[in-house]
This record gives sequence, structure tokens and C-alpha cells, in this order.
Amino acid sequence: MYADYFLERDIDGSSPSHEHYVLTSSATSWRNGQSKKCIGVEVTGMTACPCAMEAVRTLRGEDEASREPSITHNQRNITTLSLEVPSDYKLEADDLIHIIEQSLSSPTHEILKRTDEAKIVLKAHSNPKFVEDVVRDILRRVLETYQELPDDVNVKVAGLCHICGRPAMKNCTACGKAVCNGCLDRATGTCVQCYKGKAF
Repeated sequence: MYADYFLERDIDGSSPSHEHYVLTSSATSWRNGQSKKCIGVEVTGMTACPCAMEAVRTLRGEDEASREPSITHNQRNITTLSLEVPSDYKLEADDLIHIIEQSLSSPTHEILKRTDEAKIVLKAHSNPKFVEDVVRDILRRVLETYQELPDDVNVKVAGLCHICGRPAMKNCTACGKAVCNGCLDRATGTCVQCYKGKAF
């Protein structure tokens, strides 16, 4: 089952808005009386690319020790987290949403004033992440939040391919941008743009 879900969010208490999420649920039962439920959420956020940021710092001749945010490209990230647990195990969808939002470079907001938009950009660029980093952080926070959780945890993170806009599950090994399977050269692990330009 799928359902639209809304929570009120704001930036520093200045611009409240209602953000859209998707809830998912399913259940399985067996003749012996055992049953499981699967609760999931889908959250839209953003990631800032660490690879491009380091390239910009190199071009500018910045000190490697500098931790000041630098320019890089951003990607919209659609993250799905689903947990399959025994039917009597308590899960809160709000907690799962919070786990994902804390694991991204930054959450996104439907309505933003210009100052708040700048705050979001600074927050994301101060916390650059690859898709793999998001997955690791989600898993860590899930285990911290649900310390008695069974092993049946499914985590799926999908950004949008920078070439065609379809859901992307991998990053190009040359440019670091998100890429879908259709735009990926499997032999080199690079996107088709980098492969054609031999940027590896």
C-alpha cells in the first residue's frame, strides 16, 4: 500500500511549510501463525557532490586543509527506506523520515524564501556526500535508533541520472555524478559521457 503523507518543516523556525512524503506498507503471514510487516518511507532531498568540490578546490589552488564549503553540483535524491519486522515490532514512520533527512546532504523544502534557499545550499555544500555515503549513514542511524532490530532491513537510495533523468543507483567512477544503468559503461564504471571523452 502507498499513501501520501505530510509533515510541517521549517528552517530555523522562519519559513514553515508542509513537506510531501510517501508511506509504504505490506504484510506477510504464514499458516503457522507467524507474520511480518514492512513499513517504508520515501523522502526527497539533495546531495552535494564531493568529487566535483575537490576538483574545484584544486583548480582554485585552495589549501587541502580548508573546510570552507566550495561550489559543486547538486542532485535531487529520492531515498526509500523500508524495514521488514515482526508484526508486533513498533515502527514510527516519522522516525524513518528523520533518519533519511539527517543522512542526506540536506533535506529539500517545497516553499523557500531567498535567504532560506541560501541556508539550504550552504548546509548541503558543508555536508557533501555520495549516494554510498547516504546509504551507510542511513544504516548506521537505523541500528542506533532500533538496537533490537532483526536483520531483515532493506535500504534503497536512488538519485536522478545526470544524463537522462531516470532513477540512478550508481556514481560514475570518473566524474562522481549519479548515473542509471542505461547510461553506465559497465566495463569501466563510467557514465557514457566520460567514456566517450575518455575521462578516466
